[in-house]
Amino acid sequence: MTIFLGLTVLIIVIRLSMGKLISPLKRMLFLGLTGIPIILVMSLHTSSIDVIYDINGYYNFYKDASVYSLSELIANSRFEIGYILLNKIFAMILPNPQFIFAIVSIICVSCAWYYIYKNSNNLLLSVLCFVTLGTMTFEYTAFRQAIAMSICLLAVEFIKKKQLVPFIAIVLLAFTFHKTALCFLPSYFLLNSKFTPQKIVYYILCAPIVVFYASYITSIGNKLFDMDFYGYIGNDFGGTVQILIFIITIVLSLIYRKQLTMPVFVNMVILGLMVYLLRYSTLAAERIAFYFTAGLIIALPNAINQITNMHIRRFVNNSVVVLSIALFAYRLSYMTLANYHFFWER
Repeated sequence: MTIFLGLTVLIIVIRLSMGKLISPLKRMLFLGLTGIPIILVMSLHTSSIDVIYDINGYYNFYKDASVYSLSELIANSRFEIGYILLNKIFAMILPNPQFIFAIVSIICVSCAWYYIYKNSNNLLLSVLCFVTLGTMTFEYTAFRQAIAMSICLLAVEFIKKKQLVPFIAIVLLAFTFHKTALCFLPSYFLLNSKFTPQKIVYYILCAPIVVFYASYITSIGNKLFDMDFYGYIGNDFGGTVQILIFIITIVLSLIYRKQLTMPVFVNMVILGLMVYLLRYSTLAAERIAFYFTAGLIIALPNAINQITNMHIRRFVNNSVVVLSIALFAYRLSYMTLANYHFFWER
């Protein structure tokens, strides 16, 4: 746990040491200085983490990619072609399987940092949201979907510009790493819609319907992706904090909607909430929701930045920083990956 909490402290120290982040150069410098330690933490851990079997599986697959031919890997693996090619190409150059952790973390952080650089008005809070609200820890283990999610973040720029062809091309690229990336396709038509109180009422009315038909929606996903999404059933109170974060972000954005120049990110949060509610049918829905909850990384900091009273804005901002780190610490207290070991220690 110490490594992860130390990472949040380091991010804050870097921010405090840099003064105002107004110029593009200082913004890029801050993201570079914070991105490097995050990549290192995601890259240098051991492949042997109790209970979390995915990490060891990806480690061994990269090892196989340095030995077997591409045709053998395709024939004997359930992985998507994009992920197989990524492993094969890099394994021929860097055969040590520890490199797969570095490769995935560099891809994920680079895409997320580009997304933050282009859209955030509060870099510190966006970076902390990435680290503390679940995105980083999800990407820590779910390599294929992590890459697919990260690529989809690049597609957001084409949603903003209303360029359908490059948007589809990027989502299809993401699909070659994880089938669930197709779930991001409707975003092109949904995220640019206006953010209004009437829209919130509409989604509130739709929410019970989504939960009621969750099993049916899950069965469609199973057929579409040839996967089993039923998994474990969520408990009655699981996910409550995450839902509360969604709601707070939506409410803040609603209050300051007149200053909201780009509805894309709060619309992502709304979609993320709707998908997240499906967890009460199957916990696998949380994985799909990650494609949209990345909207929190932008929508929450930007909404706080719209608060006109400087003292209130500073209080809310500092409160969110403290509470996000406290939530992170609480989640780490029961997460297996919190017991961090460097790869040379095992």
